[in-house]
Order: sequence, then structure tokens, then C-alpha cells
Amino acid sequence: LAGPPERTQNGGTEKMKTYRIPVLAVLIAVLGLWAVDGRAQATSKIGVFDSKTVFNDTAEGKRLQQHLNTKRDEYRQEITAKENEAQGLQQQLLEGEFTLSDERKSVLQTDLQRRLVELDSMKQEANNNLRIDLEDVQNELDRKLLEVVEELGVELGYDVILEKNTQVVFASAATDMSQVVIDRFNQKYP
Repeated sequence: LAGPPERTQNGGTEKMKTYRIPVLAVLIAVLGLWAVDGRAQATSKIGVFDSKTVFNDTAEGKRLQQHLNTKRDEYRQEITAKENEAQGLQQQLLEGEFTLSDERKSVLQTDLQRRLVELDSMKQEANNNLRIDLEDVQNELDRKLLEVVEELGVELGYDVILEKNTQVVFASAATDMSQVVIDRFNQKYP
């Protein structure tokens, strides 16, 4: 590498000084850092798991899923009972279209409208409650899963553990630790 030109007393340049940097030393230093970095990467332990598989295959996940199904079935039974009541009133109105008094028809129509409003309100409330229950179950499972994965990460010496369904484009089967997570999850939350 060339340094600044030397100026003479008359202002001209006579010769160029050259600075010799030990290129070989710099190259060795850069390659050494690269090799150390490469070795660190080669020894990194990375795991990937599928949370959906964990939730579906753990006892706790199945228990909480059954809880949600039971709640949903309870709401369906209540809604079906209300729908049957409304259909019964509609049937009475249809059958008595020519035989019922106007006053009785009016009472039945008012009752039918009230039950339809109740039915609609019941459906909305059931959907909201199920959504809240689902969020609660998901939060509980997420909390427990995070706890299990952190324990496994420390215990088994993982540098990074990723959830397969979030921004992981590719992961080899060798990095999949879903079954290990399931086993530990079942052990911790039987």
C-alpha cells in the first residue's frame, strides 16, 4: 500500500514511500476468526418442535380439548332446545293460520319473536364464551409448553429451540424434538 507522497523543499514529489502491511498476518487473523465462528456454528444445538402435535398428543392437551368439546356440546344443547321451542311456535302458527283467533296469533307471534331474539342472543353469548374459553386454554397450554421447552433447552444443552409453525421455512427431521417435548409434557402434566 502506498503512503502519501514525500514533498521536497521546492514543492515537487520525488518518490513514493510504500507501507508494507503484513498481508499474510491479516489474512490469517480473518481466516482464524472465520474458523472459530464456523466451529461455533457447527457445535450449536438447534431443536424444532410442532406445537400443534404437542397439543394434540399430550394428556393435558387432550384433557383441555375435551373440556372445550364438553362446553361446546352444552351450548349446542341449550341452543337446540331454544330452536325447538321457536320451531314449535312457528308450527302452531302455521297449523292455526285459519283456526286461531287474531288475538292468539298475535300472542304466538310476539312469543316467537321474543324467543328468536333470545336464541340469537344465546348464540352470540355461546360464541363469545367459547372464544374466551379457547383463549384461556391456549394461554394455559402455551404457558406450560414454554416451561417444558425452556427446561428441556437448559437440560439438554440446546442453543436455540424454534416452534415449527412460526417463520421456520425448513428444518431437517434430525432437529425435530416434538416427541421429546410431548414425553416431558406428559411427564410433567400427567
